Amino acid sequence: MTTSILDLTAFSPPSLYLLFAILSLIAPSVKSSWSLAYLGTSSALLLALPRCFVGGEEGDLLGSVMITLIALLGWVIVSYSRTYLEGERCQRRYIAALLSTLASVTVIALSDNLLTIGIAWTATSFCLHLLLTLYPERSGALLAAHKKFIASRIADLAYLLALALIVTEGETLQISGLMASVQDAGSLSPNLHLAAVLIVGAVILRSAQIPVHGWLMQVMEAPTPVSALLHAGVINIGGFVLLRLSPLLSQAPLAQALLVIVGSSSAVLAGIVMMTRISIKVRLAWSTCAQLGFMLMECGLGLYSLAFLHLLSHSCYKAYLFLSAGDAVIETRRRRLYSSFHTAARGRSIAVAEAMALTTVLFLICEFLVPSLHLPLPIFIIVGLAVTPFMWDRGISILSRSLRTVSVVGLYIVGHLLLEPLFSAHDGTSLVLTLLVITFFTMLYGIQEQIITRPDGSFSRTLYRWAFSGFYLDEWFTKTTFKLWPVQLVPRRERSMRVKTREAFAGKEL
Repeated sequence: MTTSILDLTAFSPPSLYLLFAILSLIAPSVKSSWSLAYLGTSSALLLALPRCFVGGEEGDLLGSVMITLIALLGWVIVSYSRTYLEGERCQRRYIAALLSTLASVTVIALSDNLLTIGIAWTATSFCLHLLLTLYPERSGALLAAHKKFIASRIADLAYLLALALIVTEGETLQISGLMASVQDAGSLSPNLHLAAVLIVGAVILRSAQIPVHGWLMQVMEAPTPVSALLHAGVINIGGFVLLRLSPLLSQAPLAQALLVIVGSSSAVLAGIVMMTRISIKVRLAWSTCAQLGFMLMECGLGLYSLAFLHLLSHSCYKAYLFLSAGDAVIETRRRRLYSSFHTAARGRSIAVAEAMALTTVLFLICEFLVPSLHLPLPIFIIVGLAVTPFMWDRGISILSRSLRTVSVVGLYIVGHLLLEPLFSAHDGTSLVLTLLVITFFTMLYGIQEQIITRPDGSFSRTLYRWAFSGFYLDEWFTKTTFKLWPVQLVPRRERSMRVKTREAFAGKEL
């Protein structure tokens, strides 16, 4: 009975999305198209939910949780889009592209075959391209979609080369079989090492990490629900693929180092640039780049349960932020008006010590109570610095500040305990990579603390000039993009209007 339910829910969600995408195109009215889209996403959500409770074969819960998240986001976005796009002429095209994107992403979450994942990943890119260019008259949207298209095609090439190396090695393309073989062997051959690096490279390109990050900030001219779908769902696929391949990554030091270096660098730089942005959507886009950097870094350190918990929380939170962007502006203004960060330097130093002490004590207590719980050193630093701002405000009692810190750390530990069984044990993290991450995180905390508490200081003023320009990191990729594949950014309709206007004025002059 359990197997039959899993089989039904494995094939139904993608099929439902595609079926209702086709029906929405041939529906007699736009209103009917939206009703069909709502029915399709609701049905997919109802089919996805049982997988989280039924379970399945080992490792299947990872995909089950993922498709439930996708179905929930799809249902929310369709509900929001119906009102947001009311009166637009492109509604049918939007519905079909949205449902097709959801179908492709669901296939990635459910598939156990690397080739199928690659095909669905490419299909997701093409469907998302249609959504990003929903308003073809907007040059900024065309530029962003063009840059993303090139980065995705390079990622496709890297992924195909990785599959070719795996096949050449005589390994199967089934993830379960490949991971079992890797774990039994205990080490990777040179071809599999290179394949792991190529897959990581493909993930970095698709995850908009520095220096190929520019398109993620420039797609803000697409409709807000498209931004929610991209930032809360599609952009996280790379992290999910890495989690699927965690046994392979755990034995590929070069791939791990690449993830840690690129992810940490992106997190630090994007986190700084984000603080200089005024537009709430652009600020959220830089935040996504930073959060993905953290996620990839966590995968590189072997902190897979933390990365998956990060993926789930980031998806839900970012969808909420984009779909309530107007309220986010009001909330940001309220915080700036009422929040006080004028804590003395000594107080901020004490806050770091307090947060780290509370985090360490709570971790040690939990490890004592749950012997199977093992929390690596980087987690102490990451979580400790993350909750430090709770200890800044000296206007409230130490008890209130401590309760905030303990509650957040406690929620993380609960999430860690729930998700840790989904992943195989990791041998340990490289000391060099651990020290590198600690350095990056400490530096990011120090810089952000200076910017928040002393925005008019000489350090903040000097850094602002560079951060406001994005450290000029996107210019390189933009120039390379136009050299590889020039694109006409002036829409066809606008070009024809310019020609007609020019001819009219010429005739008048004559």
